[in-house]
Parts: sequence; C-alpha cells; structure tokens
Amino acid sequence: MNIIGCNIARLRKAKGISQKQLAEDLGVSRSAVSFYESGKVTPRMRVLDDMAAYFDVSISEIVEDCDNVPNKSFNVKATDSIEVGILNSDGTYSTNRTVKVPYNVLAADSDSYAMVVDDDAVNRIIPRGCVAIVSPHSAINNGSIAPVSIDGSPFTLRRVYQTPQTLILSADSLSPDCKDIIIPNDSDTHVRYGGKVLWFQPLDLLD
Repeated sequence: MNIIGCNIARLRKAKGISQKQLAEDLGVSRSAVSFYESGKVTPRMRVLDDMAAYFDVSISEIVEDCDNVPNKSFNVKATDSIEVGILNSDGTYSTNRTVKVPYNVLAADSDSYAMVVDDDAVNRIIPRGCVAIVSPHSAINNGSIAPVSIDGSPFTLRRVYQTPQTLILSADSLSPDCKDIIIPNDSDTHVRYGGKVLWFQPLDLLD
C-alpha cells in the first residue's frame, strides 16, 4: 500500500487544489507530486517538513496509515483517557498520570498505551516532552516510528528501516549526538519493539 502517497492525495484534495498548484506552492515539479502520490518516489525529509507546514498537520499524518491517523492534527478535541507511562526495557511501563487523547486514536488499537518521550532521538518529528500513543499490534513498516530496545536497554523512539542486509534504526533528530544505529541481519544483537507510534502531542496541550 502506498501510504505516503495516499495521505498526500487526501490532504491535497481536502484543500481543494491540483497537483500543479501543490507543486508550485512547495517549489517542486508537477511530476514530483505525481510520483509522490503514485508511490514511485518517496519525498525527502525536507519536502515532508514543507508539506506538514503547508497542510498544517504533523508529519505523522503524512507518513502513517491513512486509517490510523486522526482527521485533524493538534487541535483535535480530546474525548477519551489513557494512562501515560514510561516504557521499561522488560516491556512493562510505569504509570504516572492520566491524560485525554482523541478517541479515534485509541480505537485503532484498544491495547494502545502512552509514553512520554524523554530523549531527542526523533525530535525532528516528535520533540522531547510529547506524549506518544503506541499500538503494540500495528505492523511496523519501513519509515515507521517505534519504541526500540537494544540488548535490554531502555526503549527509545527510532525510525525503522529494514534492508536485505541491515536493520537501520534511524535517529530523525536535530541533535548531532543522536546517530543512526545500523545492525547487520546476521548480528547477535537483540532488538525488541514496543509497538508502532500512531499519534503524538505535547504533554502540556493534553491537560
């Protein structure tokens, strides 16, 4: 399924503009927009940033499954509650408070949990201090953001890319201290996933 292309086309049509108009507004070619929507080309991060700002959505609403993203972004009203916790390396998480999040986010997976992002590994997309809603049952595809534990270390969010030779746990970060982790497929390194991030929001906007 062409998830990113599906979302770009959906957002473009909701705005009532043509591919040509979107291309002009973003400063890319008309054929580039066509390739994005058809899935022939994946937009670079700079283009995704520009699109998110242009459509006034989070990047997650462009790169995540069409059926799992909320219809609106950060101004959507909270209609259900979930406990916020820190995911531990053993797969448990420590509850410290309850916040309200959009009902349709939780409806995607009734076992979803919330975690507070406490590092800068993906702060280009999800800044420190946000609450991330994680589905333990959703499939993790290339480009998905997921909590990852390496050899029992504390979970941290990373973009996941699987190639024929390696697993790349990408640091989508503005911090020069955060580096990509590249693990050969024949390595003895144990990687554990905590699920797939469906949605996120700054904690102070959920009070």
